[in-house]
Amino acid sequence: MDSSITTAVKKNLGISEIENILTRAVYQVLNKNNPHSDVYNNLERTHNIQPDPRNQLRLIAERHCKRVERMYDKKLHERREMDRIHTDNKIKQIREEYEDELKEYKKRLEKEKNILEQTVRDRERDLQQRSDIRLMAKENDFEIRWKFLENRGTELNLLKEQLEIASEGFKKKMKAELESIRIEWEKLSAMKSDLEGTSSPISNVQIPIFKERIIELEKHCEDLKNQLSSKEAEGFILKQKLEMKGEHGNHTADIERLIMENRELKKEIQKYTKLYEGVEVDLKKNIVQSKLTTEALQFKVNEQKMIIGLLNEKVKSLSLEKHSHNRSFIASPLQTGKKNRRHRHVNSSFDSDISEFSVGGTADSNEIEKIKKRIQNLDNIAKELDMSVEHYTLKRVGIVGSHESLLVSHDGYDDYCRQSSSQTSPEKARFPTAKQPVVEKEVKEEKIKIDEPKKNVTPPPVNTQEDDYYSGIDPVMAQYMRLVGEKRNEDEAKNTIEKESRQHNSLEPEEVRQADEVVGLEYNNDLDNDIDW
Repeated sequence: MDSSITTAVKKNLGISEIENILTRAVYQVLNKNNPHSDVYNNLERTHNIQPDPRNQLRLIAERHCKRVERMYDKKLHERREMDRIHTDNKIKQIREEYEDELKEYKKRLEKEKNILEQTVRDRERDLQQRSDIRLMAKENDFEIRWKFLENRGTELNLLKEQLEIASEGFKKKMKAELESIRIEWEKLSAMKSDLEGTSSPISNVQIPIFKERIIELEKHCEDLKNQLSSKEAEGFILKQKLEMKGEHGNHTADIERLIMENRELKKEIQKYTKLYEGVEVDLKKNIVQSKLTTEALQFKVNEQKMIIGLLNEKVKSLSLEKHSHNRSFIASPLQTGKKNRRHRHVNSSFDSDISEFSVGGTADSNEIEKIKKRIQNLDNIAKELDMSVEHYTLKRVGIVGSHESLLVSHDGYDDYCRQSSSQTSPEKARFPTAKQPVVEKEVKEEKIKIDEPKKNVTPPPVNTQEDDYYSGIDPVMAQYMRLVGEKRNEDEAKNTIEKESRQHNSLEPEEVRQADEVVGLEYNNDLDNDIDW
């Protein structure tokens, strides 16, 4: 009984159900206590039996249980019906929700399908466009290549034609050259036979002609060799091009023919080179025979060179006189500056002419006449310098005594220059002489020391060791070395005088300073001209 109640409580049943359970439990208990209850139940109802309270209670319990059962069945049926309706509604609701979700899912799938289809269509369109572009590019490339191959084929055909034309022209030219070489060889053989018959040496005019002709023929052979090599290279390139194009089989015969012709031409060139070598040997023999005539001419040339050397010595002596005039003319720059420039220009041109003349090794009568004219020009220039010096000294000083003293100093200085040009020691040329400061001071203090006694400038003693120093040297080079020593000496003297003049600048008059500046400029120009000479 307790177990049935606990099960009812667990099931959460209602009060009526609990009552039904209780009545059933009571009925079962009564049946357990009375074992004959089933017998009484099987008796007929018409049988008169005395009522038993227990039976009555059992009947009440049965009725009550039946009523509870009916109530329970009814409620159970209602409950089941409600559960069925609830489940139906729930299922319907779930079905509707599922259908809605399914519809939404289908819509979403449809949208995704449309998007994917659109992307696929776009991709197909892009791929189609790319494939079309690539196809068009390849078609254009193939067309360009095809046109290039066509043009190249035409070019190769033209090159082939040009090569054939060039080979024909080369053959004709080679034939003409061979004919000209044959004619030249005949001429040479005829000349050789004439020379052998007459046994006379070849003149100096014919030898250089033959040499020039040999050089020309050698150059022509070299040109022919270069042409052959270039033609072979062109043929090789053409052969490669024809092999690339697939037309090598059609032109192999022509190429082989050209190769054979080139070999024949090489053989002919070798043959003619041997002939040229024979001609050279003959010419060398003739040159040996003509050496006697050249020696005679060389003897004459040496004689003319000796004459030129003597004339150069004379020109040098005249140039030294010109330098002495220039140095004596230092005291008169203001009046005769323009004349000095003009004479200096003439003398520099004259010296350049002399240098050009001395460089050349040949002597002709025309050159000798030119030298004579130049010597006359030097004499005229010396006379003009003397006249200008006299004119300036007369105008500047106005006193005959001073004029005579200047002339005497001028003559003494000329003698000194002549002696120093012939014999001068390079060791002494490094130091300033005692003459130059006297001449410079005479110009500076001209107005102050007019009444002083006249002095003649005497040259220093001659050094006899000069011949040993210049022994074994070309006389022209020795003279140049002497001039360089004089120039160095004069520069040192000039520097010392300039230092002294700077110290006594405040005591000197303005005119004397201007005269010194002009004298320095003229003196430097003279030295430059001497160096150029």
